[in-house]
Amino acid sequence: MWKGKNVPAEEAPKGTAPAVGTTRTLKVPVGSRLEPVPAEVVAVSDTAVVWLDKSPANPGALDPAFVTEFLADFDKNVLPRTRTIFGTESDTDGDGRVGLVFSPLTRDSAVAFFRQCDLLEGVTGCGADSGNKGEFLYLTPPANIAPPYNTPAAIKEILAHELGHLVHFGRKVLKNKLTEWPDSSYMIENFKGFTQN
Repeated sequence: MWKGKNVPAEEAPKGTAPAVGTTRTLKVPVGSRLEPVPAEVVAVSDTAVVWLDKSPANPGALDPAFVTEFLADFDKNVLPRTRTIFGTESDTDGDGRVGLVFSPLTRDSAVAFFRQCDLLEGVTGCGADSGNKGEFLYLTPPANIAPPYNTPAAIKEILAHELGHLVHFGRKVLKNKLTEWPDSSYMIENFKGFTQN
């Protein structure tokens, strides 16, 4: 019955990104706790902001060539394909971009992940002031990932998966003003596997 139906066009988020060199404290999930870390903007593109953990105990390191390639692929392939098939991401912080937070601390949880509490603190399982109030994805720097998952291609594949979580949550929970993500983890993860492919 959906044959011939046109999907309404959605405008991409627009806003002013933080400048390279901007610093702020971000809460990075480490296991069941949040670790406040000083983070700095090291690159900005049309659709993303790269934040790097600058904490003295666990400083992140990113090769500039990796960042350039990573952002170019995110701008030209990863985000446009996701938008075309699954819809446009939310923009709760108004900067028109997805924050990509690189921290060695994330390796204790996963190579990369999305955290719903950054978008909606009132959702089930998120306490007050438990999020970074924006569209963020957390990634482990390549130097802190064991082969073969430390290549740009492998990390971008995982990034596409996590971006799918961010878009799905925004469209399912935020747009419908829900207080929980009603889908089963089976549905959520398989949907993201589709996004990844």
